[in-house]
Amino acid sequence: MERLNNAQLDWFPLIAVMVLLTSCAGAGPGVSRLHPLIRENEGIRRVVQVVATGTRQEIIAKGGYDVLTASGIHDANVRDGSIAEGRISAISKGGIWFYVPLGIDVTVGDIVEVEMGRQPEDGNPGRPNIATQVRHKSSEAKDHCIWNAPLRQETAGRVRFHRKGNLLLPAPPISREQCRNWNAEGKFTSGLYCDWMAQEGWVRRNSEWLKPASPTSEP
Repeated sequence: MERLNNAQLDWFPLIAVMVLLTSCAGAGPGVSRLHPLIRENEGIRRVVQVVATGTRQEIIAKGGYDVLTASGIHDANVRDGSIAEGRISAISKGGIWFYVPLGIDVTVGDIVEVEMGRQPEDGNPGRPNIATQVRHKSSEAKDHCIWNAPLRQETAGRVRFHRKGNLLLPAPPISREQCRNWNAEGKFTSGLYCDWMAQEGWVRRNSEWLKPASPTSEP
């Protein structure tokens, strides 16, 4: 297993222009990347590594402003850095977009806990995904969190593997379809695991560790 380090972010150049889709493939009408793409993910907690943040100007220009204000977030709270993207997989960017409220500051490489929001429905604007806390700054992430590495040494199609130290890591890029197929075949898991998860009630679902929604979560 590979411990986190800032060099991993070399795979994913920072996004110069944020792309916030007003409607996402496979999701209902009005569902943006600031909402959970799967309805059943409402209220669950996930841990991500931040790969990009947006300026206020980018947020306004690309549709994020409308999503946030429709959900009740005040204009004054839409500022530089109030939307960020985090990855949940070691082998693809796999971005989750989320709102960063006042009082929480995130930077690239940080490990952030995110509560998934609620999809818009029947005139209700829904609720965006939201950062609840920074679990580890980038400088300390490697001391607490790891990405699960491949379990077998093999080549699949045109995908290559390379070595880093004594660890076998997949060489990017790897498509999401390949990720799904490989995980289904039990070849590896790619999720982020931190040393406090088991004690805090986090559970593993497929390749990802998450915390189930609280029964008292907002309806």
